[in-house]
Amino acid sequence: MNSLQNFESQTGLKLDEKIEKGLADCTIYHATDSDGIKLVVKIDTSPRGIAEINDNLFGYNSISELGAATVLPSPIRFIESDLGPALVLPYLGEDYLTTSNTPNSVLTNFIALKRSFGEVYSSVVIQSQEVNIDSLQNILDRISERVKRFFEKGISGYNDCADLSTIDVKGISGKNNSLFILDFTPSNLFIVDKKAIFIDPWKQTTYMGSPLLSLGQFITYAEESYELPGFNNENLQYLDFIQRVGKNLGLSESQTRLQFLIGQTLQYSLSAYYRIESQPEKANRFLKKMRKNIKELREYNT
Repeated sequence: MNSLQNFESQTGLKLDEKIEKGLADCTIYHATDSDGIKLVVKIDTSPRGIAEINDNLFGYNSISELGAATVLPSPIRFIESDLGPALVLPYLGEDYLTTSNTPNSVLTNFIALKRSFGEVYSSVVIQSQEVNIDSLQNILDRISERVKRFFEKGISGYNDCADLSTIDVKGISGKNNSLFILDFTPSNLFIVDKKAIFIDPWKQTTYMGSPLLSLGQFITYAEESYELPGFNNENLQYLDFIQRVGKNLGLSESQTRLQFLIGQTLQYSLSAYYRIESQPEKANRFLKKMRKNIKELREYNT
């Protein structure tokens, strides 16, 4: 009996074809259970793969404990097997990125995301300016670290973007916080029965902070990294949601814009980094936008 047969015997799950997914360190399979229900199994034996599975499990549990399980897949199972630790999730269909292939589907998907996450942002709230500041600083540190890695790729001219210590983080921050997720991108989201579902959470020290950071990353990725048809952050559907989230957090219009800008700047730095060799022209455009945002953030003065 081979290892796949052992897994099936141990778990009652039949592993089908592999799924190719972005930068995942794990092996991901389509699968079916004994009743023929479609599932997805994420499994690995490598140290990096096991770490990713454990990080995902930590994220799912932490987000659920906050009261935000409505935006997660259900049920989620964790299995120890001879093939390694495994996460078993329901099959959700094609991701947000794949299904957003026309202007109408882009808008319909965003309305579902706005409804699902808007409910969470309104109901899962804690007051703490320190938590808000920590989430903003977390993203600024990630931007700075990413800029430094451009040097390793021989990209010069952006050294001034690495030091973000002069940004008035306290002045930009507010006192209210809600669900704050990193890697909040269309490839990690699914629309199921008009509800948005998020998968593959990174391990974070906290999942509370500014959701505007997540939205800044998401909207920039959708509009500019993948140029989804008809997606424009100046569309009233998107602007209204951003401003409504900021209002729920007790932020001024300028604070709302700047918190969103920090999330956007993170996505610019990531999108540029991963395209610097394959799409240098696009990468350089993102780097220029990153610098422009950083200049605006530095110039803010309360």
